[in-house]
This record gives sequence, structure tokens and C-alpha cells, in this order.
Amino acid sequence: MTRYARQMILPQVGPSGQEALAAARVVVVGAGGLAAPVLPLLAGAGVGHITLVDGDDVALSNLHRQTLFTEADIGTPKVTAAARALAARNSACTVVAHPVTLGPDTVAKLCHDATLVLDCADSFAASYVL
Repeated sequence: MTRYARQMILPQVGPSGQEALAAARVVVVGAGGLAAPVLPLLAGAGVGHITLVDGDDVALSNLHRQTLFTEADIGTPKVTAAARALAARNSACTVVAHPVTLGPDTVAKLCHDATLVLDCADSFAASYVL
């Protein structure tokens, strides 16, 4: 718990809050520009399980706003590159990558055991489904 000592001293977190974060299952729909600031913070805070859902690949034209990725990630599925980046930040965080587009046929399976679902997609269709 040394890693989380500074946030555990906060009355809003404490040891029980840190345990809750470790047990949390967060689904993040979209792994691009909106998710770029969210994902490292989730992993860094000690969220135990993150599920990533995005069907797109990393593209050069998006690197200026999708700061989780580098030029070496171009052509790689965003969820694969994001999972690799998060694992490098916190190996205690389990990250599961689903390189699919969220839709009515996949939402129940992907979100059924989630503690929290974050809509970081830039798609009205995905937002509507959620």
C-alpha cells in the first residue's frame, strides 16, 4: 500500500476506499482523446480492473490529442496500445482490451459486472447504447 499512501491519508479515501478502488471494475468505452487523461489516473489510483472498449486503431492524425499513444503505436488497436501503457504505469491493475465497437449486441456482455462505466467515446451511437 506504500504506492497509495498519499491518497489513503485523505479522509475521502482511507484504507477502505483504497480497498474499494482495488476491487472496482471500470469499463471505459472509447480509448482516444477523451480517455487519454482518464485512463492513466484510473490505473494510477489503483483501480483493480479496467475494461477498454474501442474498435479504432491509433492514427498519426490523432496523436496531438490522444496523448496516451506514441508514433510507435500507429496502426495498433487503441485498446491494445492503451492496455500496454496502463500496464507500464501499474502492473497491479488488470486491463482487458476489447477491440470492438460498442453496440446493442455487445453492451450487456461488456458492462454486466462493472462498478462504473465511463463514456469516453466520440460517438452519439455509443452514448445512446450506454
